[in-house]
Amino acid sequence: MKITNLAVLCAAAVFALCSCSDSIEVSVTDNVINPDYIGNGVEWDPYDEALSWGSEISEEDWQTIFERLDFMQPQYVRCMINSPFSYYDPETGKYDRERNAEYLLKLLGYCQDNGIMVVYGEYNPPKWSMKDSMEWVRMSVSHLNWLVMEKGFDCIRHFIIFNEPDGNWASTNGDYKLWKKMAELFVSEMQKYEGLTDKVSLAGPDAVLNYRNPASEFGTEGWVANAAADLDGHIGLYDIHAYPGQHYVRSGKFAEDMQKIRALVPEGKQIIFGEAGYKYHNPEDAALQAEYDRRVEGHPFTKGSDLYTTISMPWTCLFSLWK
Repeated sequence: MKITNLAVLCAAAVFALCSCSDSIEVSVTDNVINPDYIGNGVEWDPYDEALSWGSEISEEDWQTIFERLDFMQPQYVRCMINSPFSYYDPETGKYDRERNAEYLLKLLGYCQDNGIMVVYGEYNPPKWSMKDSMEWVRMSVSHLNWLVMEKGFDCIRHFIIFNEPDGNWASTNGDYKLWKKMAELFVSEMQKYEGLTDKVSLAGPDAVLNYRNPASEFGTEGWVANAAADLDGHIGLYDIHAYPGQHYVRSGKFAEDMQKIRALVPEGKQIIFGEAGYKYHNPEDAALQAEYDRRVEGHPFTKGSDLYTTISMPWTCLFSLWK
């Protein structure tokens, strides 16, 4: 991958490796190499489950989080909620926009105060049976409007309606037509709230690079291309997820695939990684997977359901892609 593709807006490091030594020479320039570079970001979800489970986050822990973010200076945050732990009570089936909202408001307050763009969304509908339900659309958009227009969090610039809709783990199970239909319904509902679509557009398709669900019509390129063809007027920011292995990256194939995806994005639009990390499940990375398994064995903080992800939430590092 060429260094020009990843250069920062106002300063770029140019590396020259001497053939006669192991030293690296670094020079800094004010030349703008890529004016379209957004920056780095984080996945920062609002711990809404913690409130439901009675596992509150202490003020000391909040301050630790804020200090780390102050150091990181992310240019954008991807913030995803789980509605059954948020505005939807699964026991009563009732909508309550303020349910378990304390941490979400605290998170958004930090982003608002620090000028951080938020890509906000939902992992899935409250119940999978509601994946094509207008009841969900109305609740979700009402909650979004409350955050943006009533609470004043216009740091929320983009809205994701499904996490990884191409995946067989998603309620959509790779059904592009369903995702497109729901995107149109969400936009139509958003337009009912005065000023909301002036502040918030969709982000999508949120598909996973180098993955193909047998139940889906197409892979990542197809999702991005069709989203651009069908919904570009409503999509303000394109996003995909990437969990490549080491061989995939070092072989250059990852960079090639990224260039193909970027070429599908309409002129004037940007694309980001909504999630990014390394996974070592491919045969070429077997040695790395074995070492990873050895290290996590017995560790108290590595017993989640996704043991192959080497970068864990909420501090997954996200990178905006080049122009």
